[in-house]
Amino acid sequence: MVFENKKEENGYPSVINNWALSDKKFEEERLFPTFSFFKIKKVIIKSGTKESPHEIYLEVIQKKYNLEERIYKWEKVYLDSKTNLLMTRKFINE
Repeated sequence: MVFENKKEENGYPSVINNWALSDKKFEEERLFPTFSFFKIKKVIIKSGTKESPHEIYLEVIQKKYNLEERIYKWEKVYLDSKTNLLMTRKFINE
C-alpha cells in the first residue's frame, strides 16, 4: 500500500510517525488514529507475490476536527467534496 498524506492545514493529526519507537529501524512505521478514512486512488494488479506485490494507492482523508466526539453524539460523518475534509452534518449546518 502506498499512502498519500497531504499537508495537515487544519492542525488535526491524521497519522503518527512511530519510527523512533520501533524496533525495526529499517522500516517506516505509521499509526493511523481510530476512524481514519482513506480514498482509493489507484490499484495496480501484479502477480501478487513477494517479489511483485499488488499496489494499492490510498489518499489519507483529513479531518476538520475530532470526529470521535461527534460520532459518540450520533452525528453522521460526511466527506465535503469541496474541501476534501471529513466533518459532521451538524458542523456543515453551523
